[in-house]
Amino acid sequence: MTPGSFDLEIAILPSTAIDLFGRDEELNWLDDLWEKGTVRVVSLTGPAGIGKSALANTWAERTRQEKDGPSRPIRVWDDPGSRPSSAELLGADQGFCILTSREPSAELDRLPQGLVARKELGPLSPSAGRALLRVAGVHGTDAELEEISRSLGGIPLALVRRASGIL
Repeated sequence: MTPGSFDLEIAILPSTAIDLFGRDEELNWLDDLWEKGTVRVVSLTGPAGIGKSALANTWAERTRQEKDGPSRPIRVWDDPGSRPSSAELLGADQGFCILTSREPSAELDRLPQGLVARKELGPLSPSAGRALLRVAGVHGTDAELEEISRSLGGIPLALVRRASGIL
């Protein structure tokens, strides 16, 4: 890879069409890890629909656009059962790998811990859930939309499905 070029590889990551809500802290955390340059593998864990893929997609795309051709490649892995090896995670390219998974990967315990960062994603706050529902076209008072968000556990995918009439 030539200096100034950008390589983005997304392996089996679900597409995410809706805007990201309530994840500014996590985006800033990823930005800090990227800027410091010491962490090579980031693990994002949490239940299905919590927004792991949306966070990884949004951050990778934003980084590609804002950093105007970062010199390190970014690899994003969705891990629905096939666990990448430590060699695949670290690679020989000195890249930045984001692994999304419902459960923590034991493979990460085999890597030097200074190269790994972990974060478990929690539910959206009621206000972030409200914002997501509004953008998705759900009408109601702030209190009503926040109650819907709470009743669905603050899980973004459940909120989107509710907005589209699936739930």
